[in-house]
Amino acid sequence: MKLSFLMVNYNMKGLVEQCVENIAAQVLLTGNDFEVLIADNSTETEFALSPDLAATHTYVSFFRLPRNDGLVSAMNGLFRHVSGEIVFVVHPDIVLEDGCIERLLHFFASHQEAGIISPNMKFPNGDLTMIRISYPSIHSELRRLAGILLYICFKRDFFPKEALWDRASDKDVDMVMSVCLVMRRKVLDAIGEITPELKTYYSNDYLCMRARSLGWKVYYVRDAMVIHYEQFSPDNLYSVSNEMAYKKSAVPISYLLERDKFTFMKHLRSKTGLAVLKCITTIEYVVHALASIKKFRQISTPASRAYLSVIKEIWSV
Repeated sequence: MKLSFLMVNYNMKGLVEQCVENIAAQVLLTGNDFEVLIADNSTETEFALSPDLAATHTYVSFFRLPRNDGLVSAMNGLFRHVSGEIVFVVHPDIVLEDGCIERLLHFFASHQEAGIISPNMKFPNGDLTMIRISYPSIHSELRRLAGILLYICFKRDFFPKEALWDRASDKDVDMVMSVCLVMRRKVLDAIGEITPELKTYYSNDYLCMRARSLGWKVYYVRDAMVIHYEQFSPDNLYSVSNEMAYKKSAVPISYLLERDKFTFMKHLRSKTGLAVLKCITTIEYVVHALASIKKFRQISTPASRAYLSVIKEIWSV
């Protein structure tokens, strides 16, 4: 069996290089053939990949993109070059633990209804990540808004803002996180591509939504584990170990995240449902803007303007 690993580099040279070495070491344990396809979207020369990576690793195919059109555009380009039977869409900031790939392949073999799966995840310190298992909904957005208001008033969290995986067993879910999404080639062929309406976020939700609409199931696999290096400082370079070069910080931008969320939600909700969700999110960002104004005692601050720009973006969808 041949495995295809796809990733996009955006100013993460050191992490990409380590991820490639980790993939090679883990696939070797399974005895499968494999390829690694990398699209380079980097905007800074210091953190861009060298074509020498493909020259010294015969299993790597390298695509330097002429401009950064977002993760989704880069990933759709990689989809056209896939030759493996199982496709791994991975972020560069992960490490596959021993046995992870073998357990994922075994799950596919024993669950013929599974079209997309994802491993369990933890941080480098061993703490398990919080894993979302459902699409955004009116209920989840109201809980998030209520949580924000209660935190502002009482300075403490009262309840979880969304449904999370409890890890009691393998889990049949709506969607999986894009840190390590694994799908059958036949599922990818049927989907074709991620809608170009999306730019950076919610690509995994879209793939899972399309797979489920085609009759496939989506699962988290409890006993397959990856380490996820996440939440970097917005102002500094970050080294996760002496061996793993640096990652240039890439903090999600709220207006891009929310715009892609509502672009995705157009495929799931009616116009009325979408409008309700936009109203809830508008209230949330108005609250953020008012909190910023109160803090700095100025009507116009960089923070308040940023929050209001989010509102503009979501209503443009």
